[in-house]
Amino acid sequence: MLGSFDRFVILRTSGGTCFDTVRFPLDPRSARRLTSGVERDQMMVSGLQAASRGAVDLGSVFIAVAGVAGTLGGSLLTQRASERAKRREIELVREHEEVSENLALRRTSYVELNRDARQFTTALSQFLHVMQERRVEEADRAELDEAKRTHRDTYSQAQLIVPDDVLACAGAVNKALNRVYGQVKRLDREEPKPGETIATAFGAQAEVWELLKNLRTLMRRDLGVASVSDDASVRLPTQLADPRI
Repeated sequence: MLGSFDRFVILRTSGGTCFDTVRFPLDPRSARRLTSGVERDQMMVSGLQAASRGAVDLGSVFIAVAGVAGTLGGSLLTQRASERAKRREIELVREHEEVSENLALRRTSYVELNRDARQFTTALSQFLHVMQERRVEEADRAELDEAKRTHRDTYSQAQLIVPDDVLACAGAVNKALNRVYGQVKRLDREEPKPGETIATAFGAQAEVWELLKNLRTLMRRDLGVASVSDDASVRLPTQLADPRI
């Protein structure tokens, strides 16, 4: 069965020009060609519409991705800055703790060194007084030797802790105490060196107190508690004492 199609035509007659729609019959082949052309046109229109929608959708995707990337990037930068600030804060706390621990360690060492050096000095003085007043007994010797051992141990620990200026003065004190101790022991054995007497031993022992005063001032200065008058009166040793003494 033949199909038909309508076409808009222009008719020219003797009376003038007119317009009309004429229905033409179609054979099957012509009908298929016409139908295919119409479908092709419709497909092209649909494709253009889909491409237009796709372009709009792709642009929206790009905008959304850019927005998300910016948000994530900003969050990451903020997080990294926060982590750096936190690490720095931890480092500062650790540094403060180390300073506090070192100060506490030196304070403990200073207290023990000042105490034991003075006790050793006092023990030497007491032993000399015993030698003047009565016969020396083993208990007197044991007490003096115990004071010496205690000071030796404390001084040995301080050598690993205290700063150089304090160590120099502490070494001078240690050397002076050992010198007096040697005199006292020789006098006790009745084997003094030429010129050594109880009186010279008392004089050498008395000089230790001035060294102890200087040592105490240096330790107080290091702890931040020394006064101006203390700083003015201190006299430092000219060189570091021999650490083996």
